[in-house]
Amino acid sequence: MFLLIAGIWLSYSTYGITTGNYVLLSTFIVLIILLSFAFNSRTWKKISLKTQNIGKAKEESSLTVNIDDEGVTISRLTPMGTIMINDKIYEAESKGIYIEENTEIVVISININKIIVKPKVQ
Repeated sequence: MFLLIAGIWLSYSTYGITTGNYVLLSTFIVLIILLSFAFNSRTWKKISLKTQNIGKAKEESSLTVNIDDEGVTISRLTPMGTIMINDKIYEAESKGIYIEENTEIVVISININKIIVKPKVQ
């Protein structure tokens, strides 16, 4: 947009009012043609996605984790991270505290598919 305005201004300052008016008029005509072509529905049909994405996010509806299960962190929980409980890997959350990796943890609650843990007290 800045270059269009600069070009029109330069045509006025370099070639005079008559040529500047022709450049201004031709610029508006070309812009109207380009915009009408761009808003034509056939143009967007040519470049639009024609397939549907019917995939779903992985849902762990059958968690084998219970409250008071013990495990270990695989990655640092800041506050989300990866844990291992019963030889299975899960995504878990700590209650606002950071838990370093290879720390023993205990499950304190399960909300739908969210496992909330705390460090195990020795």
